[in-house]
Amino acid sequence: MLHKFRVWTVQKIYSASSLAYRLTHVTWVGCQAFELDGIIFVNDSISNTDAQRFAVLVPAPNHDGFIQVDCINFSWCSEERAFQRIVSARYLSPRIHRLDVVNRDRLQFGSEHHLCELCS
Repeated sequence: MLHKFRVWTVQKIYSASSLAYRLTHVTWVGCQAFELDGIIFVNDSISNTDAQRFAVLVPAPNHDGFIQVDCINFSWCSEERAFQRIVSARYLSPRIHRLDVVNRDRLQFGSEHHLCELCS
């Protein structure tokens, strides 16, 4: 993961096709994240003008944080390819595909929304 201190606001998404559309057709602020079926996609882009790179996080087995299992550059994906990558993320094992660890306090859900230099 490129950003070791970034905090993200997580928005719940209810379908992989909706998430694929959003991640391939919209440029997101750096503190944006999406949750689909317990998997979190956090914006790991360098800036809003760069390629939209999202790290894929799954809950840690001990429930105290998340484990990064993939990183996807959605700017280079078609909507169909993005959908395939999102669906396949469900099958990535945190034990085998462990890339990084993210503390739970770096993800804000619902009413925890923050304002930072990336979104304000």
